Amino acid sequence: MALGARAAPSATAKIHYVTTQGVSDVWVASELRVLQLKGIPFELHAMRRASAPYQRSDWALELHRLTRVMYPLSPIAALGALLAAPFLFGRRFWAAAHNALFGERESVRARVAGLAHFLVACWWARAQRGRGVAHVHSQWIHSGGTIAMYGAWLLDTTFSFTGHAADLFRDRVALRDKIHRAKFIVCIST
Repeated sequence: MALGARAAPSATAKIHYVTTQGVSDVWVASELRVLQLKGIPFELHAMRRASAPYQRSDWALELHRLTRVMYPLSPIAALGALLAAPFLFGRRFWAAAHNALFGERESVRARVAGLAHFLVACWWARAQRGRGVAHVHSQWIHSGGTIAMYGAWLLDTTFSFTGHAADLFRDRVALRDKIHRAKFIVCIST
């Protein structure tokens, strides 16, 4: 395969669902249960493993067990992914890196957080190559949403998000870019 070329999709294309803490939020568990009941294939990724899911049913506990957790991320693994990314993702890497470095941001803190999450996205996208990523959806649009946006960008697939009051108004990071890149957006507030 040529450098930067996309791997052939696996037999089972899936939604890759990115959260901050897996099935720890009731609405995340509920959404994923509906996908499961409708036979829509997905994989759950979490920045951190929740100490315990709120839902204690067998299916929620199994999903909690199968969740692919990103942190803690070894600095060596992150650096290796960053160095490999230009060769794995070609122009998409350079476009996403340019956005991480120079795109409109709400604050200096948002810029630094965005750069860190771009690095995590390089590692995450590298691990997802050839795994049938049909779409990337983020529940919450701050940190996990940044990883999801850049990961989808690198993998050349679609991206969407569910925004809540806190991440849309108080803790926003690169919100305009995420809105621009999203195939669709769901907004809820509790």
